[in-house]
Amino acid sequence: MATSINDVDIFEPKKDLLDRGVEAYDENVPLLAKLGIGFTPQGLAIDGAELAKYGRDAFRDFGSGDYKEGAMNLGLAGLSGIGFIPFAGDLVKAGGKELLKRSPQKFIDMKAKKLVPTKGNPTFEGPVRDNSPRIEKALDKQMNKHQQNFTSPEELFETAKSANKPFQKEIDDVAMNLNLRTAGSPGEVITDPALMKYIKNGLDTRTGNAPGTVKLIKSMKRKAKDKYFGDFTQITDPIRTRVIANTTQEADEFASQIANRYPTKDSGNQISGLGLRDRKLNIQYTSPNGEKIVGEISIVPQAMKDASELTHPIYNKWRVLDGQYKNVKEMPPQVLDQLDEFKQLQLDIFADAEKSLDPSWLSDEIVKKFAKGGAVAYEGY
Repeated sequence: MATSINDVDIFEPKKDLLDRGVEAYDENVPLLAKLGIGFTPQGLAIDGAELAKYGRDAFRDFGSGDYKEGAMNLGLAGLSGIGFIPFAGDLVKAGGKELLKRSPQKFIDMKAKKLVPTKGNPTFEGPVRDNSPRIEKALDKQMNKHQQNFTSPEELFETAKSANKPFQKEIDDVAMNLNLRTAGSPGEVITDPALMKYIKNGLDTRTGNAPGTVKLIKSMKRKAKDKYFGDFTQITDPIRTRVIANTTQEADEFASQIANRYPTKDSGNQISGLGLRDRKLNIQYTSPNGEKIVGEISIVPQAMKDASELTHPIYNKWRVLDGQYKNVKEMPPQVLDQLDEFKQLQLDIFADAEKSLDPSWLSDEIVKKFAKGGAVAYEGY
């Protein structure tokens, strides 16, 4: 039976209330206001929350081998504890946290700007992540400035519907020139029951595009809330497609062609916590009409594409059940068992698919990107 959130969070972990509250406070409350709260009940509550969050983050970082980030979070936890000392403690805490978090941020942002990809010069995620997860996060923000002018998810959705058509054609052309194909090409069988009712003449009636190639507004809002504190401009897949490459050599050739045409961030060949093997390219795409948006291309072997579609209904069940509870502590044992069963089903499906892969996809150099990550087939909602 699963007993902790790490046991049941089979997709990229969501930020809990502790993360959201502390990070929103740190990012949005001015320094003088923090000093003003000081030794009040509210101030003490914030000190306690910060101590809990940064102490927990440090424990996780050290456990995963990220000692640089762990040391910083341990320092932040210590400064949060000092905040319990009236006034002087608050002054030291506020100043120390600014030194730990704000001063290096200028260096981080400067480094991230230098790493933003250009045509012919892709940025590979693995080395950036190994160097610093904070630089990787800053790089993502720099990359997504390409679509920062949107004022609402609805506006992003409307642009995605329009820009997706030329995006799909351009990616299709690159794939076809290499004797590859995109998943979703004419004749592709649609098997997801959740999608069937929306399909007419091969198109999703909600978007006017091929099923799953445009992220829906509801999905944009959910992802923005879960991962980006509501900042929908940080979504990396408002338009997306998949390319079938049964060897990593084919994947390399396709990725090289894409990088020569668009500014590209390349994940490299990776494996999720559930066993999905793929390679993701995020590109800064500008449509012929001048619409700027970030697109995602998943390069995946056929067996993994098929497996991801088999697991998608299981993921839907997992998400519905998980969404009924604020956190794992509220879940009764039978719910934890059910979530664990959903996870095992997906592990088994991907393990079975792996047996038919070309050996090149099984290299030890594959990046294990998501400790608890999972595969999500095209969303039908």
